[in-house]
Amino acid sequence: MTEQQINRIKGVFFGQAIGDALGLGTEFLSKEKIAKYYPDGLFDYSQIVQDGHRKRWQIGDWTDDTDQFLCICDSILTANKVDEKAFAIELEKWFKRTRMGCGRTVHQVVSTPQFTQFPHQAAKRIWEISNRENAANGAIMRTSILGTFQFWDLQAVIENTEKIAKVTHWDSRCVGSCVVVTYIISSILSQDRLPSLEQIIAIGEKYDERIKPFIEKAYSCDISDLYLDEPSSIGYTLKALSAGLWAYFNAPDFIKGILRVVNEGGDADTNACIAGSLLGAKYGFDSIPEKYVEGLRNKSFLERKFNAFIDGLIIWQYPNLKVQKELFIPSDYEKWEFAIEVFELPFAWLKEVLIKMTGFDYPSGYAILSSYNNIVKKIWAGSKDEYPLYREIREIDSCVYIDNYEGPERATYGWKNLDRYHLEKTFNFRFNDKDLEKLGGFPNSLTIDH
Repeated sequence: MTEQQINRIKGVFFGQAIGDALGLGTEFLSKEKIAKYYPDGLFDYSQIVQDGHRKRWQIGDWTDDTDQFLCICDSILTANKVDEKAFAIELEKWFKRTRMGCGRTVHQVVSTPQFTQFPHQAAKRIWEISNRENAANGAIMRTSILGTFQFWDLQAVIENTEKIAKVTHWDSRCVGSCVVVTYIISSILSQDRLPSLEQIIAIGEKYDERIKPFIEKAYSCDISDLYLDEPSSIGYTLKALSAGLWAYFNAPDFIKGILRVVNEGGDADTNACIAGSLLGAKYGFDSIPEKYVEGLRNKSFLERKFNAFIDGLIIWQYPNLKVQKELFIPSDYEKWEFAIEVFELPFAWLKEVLIKMTGFDYPSGYAILSSYNNIVKKIWAGSKDEYPLYREIREIDSCVYIDNYEGPERATYGWKNLDRYHLEKTFNFRFNDKDLEKLGGFPNSLTIDH
């Protein structure tokens, strides 16, 4: 992954949460009520009135929209894939723990007996009971994360999105509106392009012909013409889609788009979190004014979730990384000294750290690196009497290691299952391309035997 892709994925995470937290301030309000509560408009968390609805959350809190977004995140981290039953389990745990703000459709589906075993059947049954008319926005509000997982494979993104939408919302309008959102995000990440109106319409029409007019209106109309505060349709999935798409098509930057959506009222937290995710992908995390990031009450928690998700993405993106290229350089090999020089920096850093940890001149140990930035997740140092390093690292997916198992006369330096970007990002340097060419290219797994 590139730095730009990572920055845009972070924009999706924080755009979701910021839109949700700001949108709470006008949720379920008409534009007339908004003018009364916020004469100059709502533009900061601190302004949010503490009426009967909003006082249930603290200033800077997100609501059930982002809670369920994070349920999807947790299910992916647990299952290492998108799985409807894994998500159903996380959703039920959240429902039993708090359920604050939970919509009627999600409440009905999750309350169905054996929901976690048969989530799709439960959702379809609740939809049929509604005379096949229920098309609420409870799936689209949480869906954006599915545009970032496996973003390099559009068909996988579509299948994953359908699978998770149908856990609670069976209607084709719900599924189609979710896929439109994740399709846009995936396209931005994988192709560095903004899908056109025609491409977005084509995706929506595969699911339901009723989606097209809402896409067209979002593209061509002023946001006031979407009537987001119209009481009878504020919870409609296509209304929420049109709000997010209006921002995607028309907003000149992240915060101007979010605030326009927020100040239209209606189901404003849902509308704004969709807009926030799309704008976060379009403009990136770095485009978000710092005060809106810092003002999130659980900013550190969200940061940890994001980092864990990114750390997993490199493994999910390159599941066969370990066999892509391996390089073994024995001590009597003519390129040994050259290889030591080319790959010196990670080992010099690790050796210095291990010496400080152990007090030994010739320590053994390893470091597990984060795939997101210059974070070392774990360092292990060998004991004084023995260095059972091979037993320690054999179960680790990726690390840098030094094994001085017989002192300085017999040392092994290496790493396993790391890509070039991973190492360069962590140690803030760049390998020389010509040097790597002499060694046959960058090795994902390296052993230099001294």
